[in-house]
Amino acid sequence: MAKKAATLVQLLLGSTILWLSLLRSGTVSASKSVTASLAAKWPETPLLLEASEFMAEESNEKFWQFLDTVKELAIYKQTESDYSHYNLILKKAGQFLDNLHINLLKFALSLRAYSPTIQMFQQIAADEPPPDGCDAFVVIHKKHTCKINEIKKLLKKATSRPRPYLFKGDHKFPTNKENLPVIILYAEMGTRAFGKFHRVLSEKAQNGEILYVLRHYIQKPTSQKMYLSGYGVELVIKSTEYKALDDTQVKTVTNTTVEGEIETNEVQGFLFGKLKERYSDLRDNLTAFQKYLIESNKEMMPLKVWELQDLSFQAASQIMSTPVYDAIKLMKDISQNFPIKARSLTRIAVNQHLRKEIQENQKDLQNRFEIQPGDAFLYINGLRIDIDAYDPFSILDMLKLEGKMMNGLHNLGINGEYMSKFLKLNSHVWDNTYVLDIRHSSVMWINDLENDELYVMWPTSCQELLKPILPGSIPSIRRNFHNLILFIDPAQEYTMDFIKLAERLYYHKIPLRIGFVFIINTDDEVDGMDDAGVALWRAFNYIADEHDVSQAFISITHMYQKVKKQNTLTVDNVKSVLQNKFPSANVQDILGIHSIYDDERKAGANFYKMIGLGPLPQALFNGESFNREELNIKELEMAVLQKMIDTTIYLQRESSIIMINPQENDVFFDVIGIVDPLTREAQKMAQLLNVLGKIINMKIKLFLNCRGKLSEAPLKSFYRFVLEPELTFVADDIGPVAKFLDIPESPLLTLNMITPEGWLVETVHSNCDLDNIHLEDIEGTVIAEYELEYLLLEGHCFDIMTEQPPRGLQFTLGTKNQPVAVDTIVMANLGYFQLKANPGAWLLKLRQGKSEDIYQIVGHEGTDSQPDQGDAVVVLNSFRSKIIEVQVQKKPDKIKEDILNDKDGKKGMWDSIKSFTRSLHKEKDKTETDVLNIFSVASGHLYERFLRIMMLSVLRNTKTPVKFWFLKNYLSPTFKEVIPHMAKEYGFQYELVQYRWPRWLHQQTEKQRIIWGYKILFLDVLFPLAVDKIIFVDADQIVRHDLKELRDFDLDGAPYGYTPFCDSRTEMDGYRFWKTGYWASHLLRRKYHISALYVVDLKKFRRIAAGDRLRGQYQALSQDPNSLSNLDQDLPNNMIYQVAIKSLPQDWLWCETWCDDESKQRAKTIDLCNNPKTKEPKLEAAARIVPEWVEYDNEIRRLLDHLENKKKNEILAHDEL
Repeated sequence: MAKKAATLVQLLLGSTILWLSLLRSGTVSASKSVTASLAAKWPETPLLLEASEFMAEESNEKFWQFLDTVKELAIYKQTESDYSHYNLILKKAGQFLDNLHINLLKFALSLRAYSPTIQMFQQIAADEPPPDGCDAFVVIHKKHTCKINEIKKLLKKATSRPRPYLFKGDHKFPTNKENLPVIILYAEMGTRAFGKFHRVLSEKAQNGEILYVLRHYIQKPTSQKMYLSGYGVELVIKSTEYKALDDTQVKTVTNTTVEGEIETNEVQGFLFGKLKERYSDLRDNLTAFQKYLIESNKEMMPLKVWELQDLSFQAASQIMSTPVYDAIKLMKDISQNFPIKARSLTRIAVNQHLRKEIQENQKDLQNRFEIQPGDAFLYINGLRIDIDAYDPFSILDMLKLEGKMMNGLHNLGINGEYMSKFLKLNSHVWDNTYVLDIRHSSVMWINDLENDELYVMWPTSCQELLKPILPGSIPSIRRNFHNLILFIDPAQEYTMDFIKLAERLYYHKIPLRIGFVFIINTDDEVDGMDDAGVALWRAFNYIADEHDVSQAFISITHMYQKVKKQNTLTVDNVKSVLQNKFPSANVQDILGIHSIYDDERKAGANFYKMIGLGPLPQALFNGESFNREELNIKELEMAVLQKMIDTTIYLQRESSIIMINPQENDVFFDVIGIVDPLTREAQKMAQLLNVLGKIINMKIKLFLNCRGKLSEAPLKSFYRFVLEPELTFVADDIGPVAKFLDIPESPLLTLNMITPEGWLVETVHSNCDLDNIHLEDIEGTVIAEYELEYLLLEGHCFDIMTEQPPRGLQFTLGTKNQPVAVDTIVMANLGYFQLKANPGAWLLKLRQGKSEDIYQIVGHEGTDSQPDQGDAVVVLNSFRSKIIEVQVQKKPDKIKEDILNDKDGKKGMWDSIKSFTRSLHKEKDKTETDVLNIFSVASGHLYERFLRIMMLSVLRNTKTPVKFWFLKNYLSPTFKEVIPHMAKEYGFQYELVQYRWPRWLHQQTEKQRIIWGYKILFLDVLFPLAVDKIIFVDADQIVRHDLKELRDFDLDGAPYGYTPFCDSRTEMDGYRFWKTGYWASHLLRRKYHISALYVVDLKKFRRIAAGDRLRGQYQALSQDPNSLSNLDQDLPNNMIYQVAIKSLPQDWLWCETWCDDESKQRAKTIDLCNNPKTKEPKLEAAARIVPEWVEYDNEIRRLLDHLENKKKNEILAHDEL
């Protein structure tokens, strides 16, 4: 048979490969792919130190015990592989951790979850600072040394010097006394230098001489980057309505390839992994065939509306038709690769029974919990996981805490299944009952539907439940859905009836797993030759050992067939079967007092006593007890069959639910998920559940919460969630990375990073325009490298007297040696503020100037220092978001003063306030002079090209010094590399500003809409208070006039001025949406203004809380997806009655789409608006409309070429050296 199959495969492959080779000449081109990685800003930290921090969270005692076992572990690291070192760390940790926590440690190391803690100690050490050339050093009340023999001397007068500040995360050697001289050791655990200090200091601490504190310190950090995980990456299919590609960089050539390009093992029914193993000589041809099938499967033709309607139910049908353990993997594949899966999904016939069951579940979810179709929720042991933030670091912490609690209950002997604290979709027959855990070692299962050969021909799929059967029938499925446990006391008469019942059910192959709990004599020494129950137990064990459990059960039935009128078993009945059926058995040895077949004899009686069922007879069905009437033997058989029918009905209902049972005889987590398989939540949840399944023992219930009647594609992107259960050690593997393999080459794609809250990331390297990825124009692999630039410190601040946020208040964050590293302004919305920082211990203070003059800090929460301490010590030691609360109060003599009022008009106080962003050019701070502040945003190489031209046009038309402000969040590495050279060449200043979209403000998901949001929503906090006025100029604008005139334009008390849309090009009237409908009635003949150019009086803007009003209105309107279609434009126009707009003269912005040709000659700026009528590409329009645009473009091109040649020459010179 196998030989025939092999021949058939070869014939199939032979014919296929023949025409494939004719078609493609047998060559296999590398598959095009996209990869994205994210590294920390700080260097890689040692795994040993990270593991020690995991132990410290378990307990201080475990930390020091672990430390003692690894005192010299780092010494041997140089002579062994990284993988061996990693395994040795796990082995050492395993002495103090159970299996669950070992898995959680692996997960923590995979996430590098404790690296920020190590880096925090590094920053504290750097602030000391460390003595030169010391591998390790101690600080004794302000005095430093790296010589052990100086410790005694420095201790003598230690208490006369100030006591050091100790952090909550400091590692204190266990001691009964606290009021002792403090010695802080800065050292790297496991090194020789550490070992020498530790021996001395631990001895002194044990003798009660000192308080010994250990802080991690790595004298020579590695140069190796540390790659992170726990984030998402998406490739969004971009609209090509308007061409946005930069024609100067169309063809990108790279030789880089990705290991294992063709990731998909099974394609259209072919298992290529196995085929390549079996026919290794045909490997190249198989790869070609595989690639051909994959390419042919990448249909991305738009779907008709009628094809979209049932997509979610079609996805659910496909997922539920696969074996349960593959269902979540399939959901991941469908959701994360939806654009190329959509077409094949339309061919799936929706199982109507499945649809009905899903809709029934949805009614229940809606009635009980107000959960709507399409909503997503995830619960672990009843605790809700925030799937919007999806912070794996929080999930790790939660699993650790839950694991401790569960182990505690386990140690108390409580091994029952934990019922869900949130959701239980049970049928009515199970309401108001309790269920016992039947996974007890005393249960002797006599059959196993899932593994016994007796049932090998039965189907295993849950989908069998959905097939039509006769009413009252029970489908024969090879799954242990139905479980009956009978409590057997051979000394009682009812047992004979129980055995006969079990025999009938077994021989008629009823789909029921049957188990016995034997309740017999528990005396320590008992002779089976005198006690029938003990004889039965020992005979059962003997036969099960020599043959199998099924044979042991059959033998018991034979023993009870020999029972006479007394209806109770005798020793002779047992002996008779043993002697007749097993002639080689030594009956005395088996049944006698020294029998070796007596293990666990007491377990059944103990289990029966523990669960407190009441007097025998007793039985359990799926852990649920029977009532007394049903236990009558005449009723019991019917009661069992009725419960099986009820359970089948319940399971048919649950057949729309992916259910995965936990491993038996171990504590498990109860996981409930609710998700539509075609949503962003499904893209993330599928990967998370896959990873969790490798870390923890889980019982999963996943409800497919499908939306019906879809009218548009539910997903428009490819997605990867970078998360693994454990570190991998593969040669040339950089670490965690998002890989997009086998992506269609024709669509235009945009790559986006979706990171946990509180992460600020930037692109540091890419080999193409990540905003416009067109794989047809690229050879090989697109590489995107990101860096975690900052971790955010977020907070809320309130004045305790007014209970209102103190608007305009500024905070600074710094260290002892650098008091002001960054600063920020408090919003009126929720008193919110954010500060950019990195792991370390920071001092939060009020900014010098008006903030410090008027206010004082009177309390704080979430900090490391005492709440009543003036300056707050804030420790950042985690990838998790840090949120604090600060209470302030006006000083008694400043009650009537206001930070935002400047009564005397003097600029002295404003001049003292510096930017809270850091300029890339390292000039000294200068007093603000007459400067034009220009703000702009850009994303993608084309718009960065436009941006550079806009900048040059501004500079050519003014004599006033110019300072450009750019939103850093979306700038490419190329732009950031070039801008300092441009600044030097053309003599302007610039700053890159950043702001993380606050978590409480409704999130946008499309990059363009996020950028629009940044244009308008954060004007009051993006710039320092020293900037009085800012002018926003779109990147694709060309300036022809001095913008100083616009800056000085009288806004008549309005906070900002915009140019109205032109009305003069009448042929475009049909496209002027603001002339009809909502806008016509809202504006009441007022102008609708364009957001391509506006000037903001930031003092006025802040004073009237314009930013807070705009954010409030945005929050209300943005909940409706059909609202604010042009966010940056619609919002200020909609708010015209709350935040006034000064209409600028029409000449300030001319746009060919809306303005007639005659008015062009008066234009002070020209904007390259999209034309909805002609859809003309921007580059063509720019060269046609603005003659000087081409000159500017060529001039900047020459500068860029010069910089590129200079860079190449420097590389060549370096190589020659």
